[in-house]
Amino acid sequence: MIGILGVLAYAAVAPLQAPAMPGELSRLVERANLGRVSGWCRAETRSRGRQAYAVAIGANGGRYVALVSNSLVVELARYSDGAELSCYSREEAQELDRSISESEGIHGSIKPRWSTPVICGFVDYTRAVCWQFSPGHNTYLKVGEWVT
Repeated sequence: MIGILGVLAYAAVAPLQAPAMPGELSRLVERANLGRVSGWCRAETRSRGRQAYAVAIGANGGRYVALVSNSLVVELARYSDGAELSCYSREEAQELDRSISESEGIHGSIKPRWSTPVICGFVDYTRAVCWQFSPGHNTYLKVGEWVT
């Protein structure tokens, strides 16, 4: 079994293939005039609230943004290489944090603070950063990072 850290190590070098976008996301991207989508994942802001997505814009260098169904666009970070973006539940992010803490070759942590999904993206070849929607701040805040 390859495990989550093996998948992360592979993801750092594998090109991101964006799955077909749902219609709502396509409309949000078009309305915001964002350009080429390299990857995306669902990142709802509330358990029964607005639809939200994390999106990688650009191919070899670009930016990660969060798109919310009310047309809000929040830039999370810029990335310098190929995009690698994932969304995790709070529980999955906590499991990933445990795997990182047990690893000898990966350093960092993820500390989810709310029940909202955690978005993680590689900002360069070896460093990933994670964000989470804070209902109290009504925006996305950094909750972790790791270096491979």
